[in-house]
Amino acid sequence: VEADYCSVPSNEQAILQLAAKNYAARLMKLTGASKRFNLASFKRDKGWVKLEGPVNWDSLGKDEKTTNLLLKRVKPVFDAVGLKGAETLDGIQKQNSKNAQLIEAIKKLAPDWKMPGDTCQGTPCKIAESTLEKWYPKGEVIAVKQKQKNWIVVTDDIKKIPERRYRTGWALLRVPGDPYCQLRSWTVSEQYSGGGSYQTPDRANIGYVRWQACN
Repeated sequence: VEADYCSVPSNEQAILQLAAKNYAARLMKLTGASKRFNLASFKRDKGWVKLEGPVNWDSLGKDEKTTNLLLKRVKPVFDAVGLKGAETLDGIQKQNSKNAQLIEAIKKLAPDWKMPGDTCQGTPCKIAESTLEKWYPKGEVIAVKQKQKNWIVVTDDIKKIPERRYRTGWALLRVPGDPYCQLRSWTVSEQYSGGGSYQTPDRANIGYVRWQACN
């Protein structure tokens, strides 16, 4: 489905069909389904895939968000104006094609990525590991590393007192069924509670994923 805002339809039915196609094109643009996979950009992003939450290799082969959006919101509109067949699935096909290219890029680059960071010590590292163990009860956390050994303190500019502090790092884990290990970024933040004390959270914030070798 491609947007067309310039042509002049010859009858009412054609006007409705053109409006439906343009509606679908806008949705595809919003979901990213209309974008082509860019290998150079993927390399610049160092192989990070913008998937959140517990994911596995099968998460790459399909895009349920795009599929559901197009089927639930576009198909009824297309049906109502007499558009059938492949046009309804065009966005899904484009997204699946892009996902297939992403998978091939991961396979090509996964052996080259190395785990960043330094030896991890302290409570933040344990919290990050514990969070991932809960996410993947059948998985195995192989290593946890930190980006910085000291806390980064965020201060209120007006009150001139700490608001919170945080540390970041990475964790490498083996997930059953995945052909490569997952590298996940993590952040542990502690809110300032006064008197020089901070509140220790019960979980870490886990970021995007990169598939890479397990060593």
